[in-house]
Parts: sequence; C-alpha cells; structure tokens
Amino acid sequence: LYTMIALSIVVLIKVVGIILVIALLTIPAATAKLFFVDLKKVISGAIGFGMLYSIVGLYLSYTFNIASGASIILFAAVVYFGAQVVRGK
Repeated sequence: LYTMIALSIVVLIKVVGIILVIALLTIPAATAKLFFVDLKKVISGAIGFGMLYSIVGLYLSYTFNIASGASIILFAAVVYFGAQVVRGK
C-alpha cells in the first residue's frame, strides 16, 4: 500500500506539480466522503472520482489546448462543489 502511494505521488508530481498533487489526493476523497460512509466505499469512490477527474481533465486540456494540471484540478473542484450543492452540505 505504501509503495503504491509513493508511486502515485511520484507520477503525479511529474504530471501536475506539487501543489496540484495535494489537491488531487484530497478532492477525490472529499467528494467520495459526501456520498459514502463506509470506509471501503469511500476508498473505491475516491479511486473512481480520481480516475474520472484525470481522464476528463486531460480530455479538456487536449480539446481546449490548456495546461493539463490546471484543467484536472478545475474540473475536480467544479464536481466537488457541485456535489456539495446537490447533497445540500
């Protein structure tokens, strides 16, 4: 588990930068926590949200010719705040 976390951080730093790594590690978990209570479901949800954020953010980056890190995190932030509005928290 620790090896996977370390590899994820190293790869993410090369893709998006240190500040954005912190956001990409926390936003998916925070979004999943809005929908799930059970720890296993939160972890699975965070993985799913992280994959969704990365794929859609890279697609937006390619389509609009903007920075990949910024597009990933901006999409993640929009989804997170949208989820908060929907959930009413």
